[in-house]
Amino acid sequence: MSENTPPPSDPWAEATDPVQPTNGANAEAHAANGGGHSDAETRRAAAETVRAAEGAAGPQAEATEEDPVRRILSDVAAGRLTPEEGARRIDEARRAGGAAAGAATETSATSTDKALPTTPSAAATTRLRIRAVGRRVRIIGEPFISTVAVDGPHVVRQEGDTLVVSSEGEFGASLDGFTLMRTRSLRDVQERVFELGRELSVRVNPALAVEVEVTAGSVNAERIPGLEQVRVTGGSARVRDVEGPIDVLVQAGSAQVEGRIHKGKSRLRTESGSLQLRLLPGSSVRIRPDVQLGRVQWEPPGADSDEHVVGDGDARLDLEVVMGMATIKQAP
Repeated sequence: MSENTPPPSDPWAEATDPVQPTNGANAEAHAANGGGHSDAETRRAAAETVRAAEGAAGPQAEATEEDPVRRILSDVAAGRLTPEEGARRIDEARRAGGAAAGAATETSATSTDKALPTTPSAAATTRLRIRAVGRRVRIIGEPFISTVAVDGPHVVRQEGDTLVVSSEGEFGASLDGFTLMRTRSLRDVQERVFELGRELSVRVNPALAVEVEVTAGSVNAERIPGLEQVRVTGGSARVRDVEGPIDVLVQAGSAQVEGRIHKGKSRLRTESGSLQLRLLPGSSVRIRPDVQLGRVQWEPPGADSDEHVVGDGDARLDLEVVMGMATIKQAP
């Protein structure tokens, strides 16, 4: 009787049978595959970043020291950098450029906040001309003012190196003449007739030369050694701290001039009205009066009618009276 016996086993076959991987081996293989996919995605993202940078730089981009993005693109194209490294450097360059632009913007904003522009033109201002109708004008010399600071209704324009400030009240439409306009209330009448409307206040650097012309108004100026010309028509003027030279014209009005005149050639002329000059101690001027229909009064009296010398007579002043009265006072 034959026995059923298993066939003999082959040791070489057993040694070469496939072995199923364990769970740990499966995890390692999966991680390796995932890492491969991640590297591929990184390379694709870097390539897209480089292509986008190339499109922004333009097809004819060249590497320059001023444009780091173009320099990086050239290195990538030449093979000196990988796309990944190029993308990283492009991002860093863009972040650095944005920070620099932000710092420049902040600096510019700070400078703008500190700047106090007082003239509408970049031209250097050396002279100020003020023209006002129906206004009370007050001009004060302030050393800390760079050029001019104006408070009140006005219009400013630049004419070469001269800054022109114009202000017209309710008494006139132009400086060629004036007309009374209709008012809406008793308060308007009081402001326009008795107070001559709103005041125009001008603060000016004493280094500037100043001219002022007022019609149907008043002007009060002080601490302005560079005040060269004053014109008053149908109004009044009071000028202090004059050193000379100065030119004052009064038409149907009055003017008071006070100062230590010791240089240059000045002229005071009244065509219809009154004029008063007060010379402070330290004045040195020769006064030559010219009277037509009026008179000149000297205080103290006894001055020569042809020429009166105060101090050493370094400066010269022509006093003209067409119709009116002029008074010359010499402070002790």
